Amino acid sequence: MGIFEGLKGNKDAGGKNRTEHFFGEVVSYDIAGTPKTVTVKHTETGDVRKVTLNPDAKFQLKEGMVRPDIQHFANRGKMQTAVGGVIRIEGAFRDAKEGVWKARWLSGAIHSPADGYARAFSEARVGTYQDNGSTTPYRALDVLDSQAAKRVANRAEFDAAIAGAVNTHGGAFIRVLDGDENKTRAYLLLGGKRDAPLEDRITRACSSESYEKVAAALEHIGPKDIVEVVPAKRIMFGADAAKSPKLDAMFTREGGGSRYPLGFGEVLATVHVREDQSEFVTSALPRSKETVFSRVGNFDLAASAPAAGAAVSASAPEAAPYGEEPELPDADLDALMGDEPAPTSRGPGM
Repeated sequence: MGIFEGLKGNKDAGGKNRTEHFFGEVVSYDIAGTPKTVTVKHTETGDVRKVTLNPDAKFQLKEGMVRPDIQHFANRGKMQTAVGGVIRIEGAFRDAKEGVWKARWLSGAIHSPADGYARAFSEARVGTYQDNGSTTPYRALDVLDSQAAKRVANRAEFDAAIAGAVNTHGGAFIRVLDGDENKTRAYLLLGGKRDAPLEDRITRACSSESYEKVAAALEHIGPKDIVEVVPAKRIMFGADAAKSPKLDAMFTREGGGSRYPLGFGEVLATVHVREDQSEFVTSALPRSKETVFSRVGNFDLAASAPAAGAAVSASAPEAAPYGEEPELPDADLDALMGDEPAPTSRGPGM
């Protein structure tokens, strides 16, 4: 925690405890003490935090459900999370007087380091649940790597940037700013099966109508227009997790009789890995109640600004209306939808 965070204190503007969600790698348990605690290492900052359950937390439980206790994670059983595994700490605040973090809820994320990984994605979108009867039902997590974004000014640069993104991440997210109208549009191009030859995956990503639209528009690009190619990765949710109505409540909205994703924002996700190294998402949660979502992600117009003399409007661009959900990637859906984690390890990727 930085010094300015400390100066803010533990209360928000309304006088309530400032809470956060985070992943913690288990360091040790103390189930003999009062209260019971688990010591974790924050997976992003490396801070070591002692966590206990907040006895004053309010929540509703369905009949037959119990609030998981720290002892459940420490002991043998379905919820056991070994040292080195990861627990998701929800609605926690720092009690400076007692020197602990008090959490509203604890969830097992990665029971063993061999199962997969849990991390915070700075720019991720949870899609809507898709069940049209013609394909296996699915829900996707799309992750952007804006630090590797490339601004392009012609078709050759556009093609090269897409090829690079498909090679490294599997897909490309195209952001377009119309500088005259001050509006943005975005398109997701996916390369399909991860084990297909790279040339085939690039061809597939460039075979959509969206690609042709942007490629044609580049022939008339103006000094205030911006076209940016962002490496993108799509990870499918497991079959059971995909159906969760909580995901719709947290990450989607309704409009015009249909449901649409809120957009890209900070997301805490748990990802399991199979023996063939394919990944699937088992849970996702916004960083906090204050998480801001954007349909086009972190479109940094200042960093992408044209050369001097071709200034971009300082006002925030208006996002175009929602279109259809990006097309389903050409993949082995039956394999993607399984829920059994694989006994193998995997780094955090993006």
